Amino acid sequence: MSSGYHEGEFIGAPFDSSLPTLLPDTGAKMVAFEDFMPDGWSDDLRNWGVKNKDKLYQSAKPGSQAFERGWHLKEVEKAYPRCDEFFEQVQRYAPQALAEIGAPFEFGNEFTFEMWLCCRLEDQCFHWHTDMDDKPMSEQTRLLTCCYYMRQTPSRFFGGEHETYDGTMVEPWDNLAVFASPYQTHRVRPVHAQPMGPPCKKVWPDVEPLSMAEGRWNLTCWVHKA
Repeated sequence: MSSGYHEGEFIGAPFDSSLPTLLPDTGAKMVAFEDFMPDGWSDDLRNWGVKNKDKLYQSAKPGSQAFERGWHLKEVEKAYPRCDEFFEQVQRYAPQALAEIGAPFEFGNEFTFEMWLCCRLEDQCFHWHTDMDDKPMSEQTRLLTCCYYMRQTPSRFFGGEHETYDGTMVEPWDNLAVFASPYQTHRVRPVHAQPMGPPCKKVWPDVEPLSMAEGRWNLTCWVHKA
């Protein structure tokens, strides 16, 4: 599950590699599941996102060095008609994920779900953060994070890895789902355009910008206590 740049080198635009001091770390693990959804499901959702790109909002202007940069759709479960299929898979895998992560609760029917769809294009990223919301710790309801990745194969980008505070990095391969604690400090490394093919991790100065269809897509699902 771990991969990364040689000797920790980062290729591309300036990127703050320092750890935050105000975000708590729990030491929780991540667990990844390949081929999480049936064949064609990731393409269907990604194509739906491209077709409905007018529903997505951009969190920062192009060229911005903002803390978080990407295209988003909140409450995608109210718009995408096949979200129930994803909920079923999360419910199926959650007990195993919780056991491996070491989360201090058992999964049951009394939980609710929240889902966001995101697309990141070149130089878009998300700096160090947790998945806690703006409420005080005593009022936090997010108990489990599931991040599901979608991308064209072969691909037109490299980067966009999910990195945790201990240096573990997960490549955003198509149809891969990663479960983790929402309290774990992590970041999304910047996405970079490249010619079509396997990730080459090389700067291409004259490469065409990524289209929405070629970007790094992910569906994030949070399990909430009711």
